[in-house]
Amino acid sequence: MDAGPIGPGWNPGHGHADFLAVEVDVEGERLFVDPGTSQYSTGPRRTHERSAASHNGPCFEGAEPVEYLAASRSAA
Repeated sequence: MDAGPIGPGWNPGHGHADFLAVEVDVEGERLFVDPGTSQYSTGPRRTHERSAASHNGPCFEGAEPVEYLAASRSAA
């Protein structure tokens, strides 16, 4: 379970909105995984992959706990 800050203190933009997200493996089978990110350039795909809705944690529809300022910057 991820309960820490959005990312490393020296580079918070590298983090995702994965607060309280879980990853679950059962007998070697991955059931819930962190999707990571497939790109580092700014755009809708990267924004979605970093979003709360893209992770296995609580979220409210239409609300993000983090504001993304650029491809590698965020404000919590």
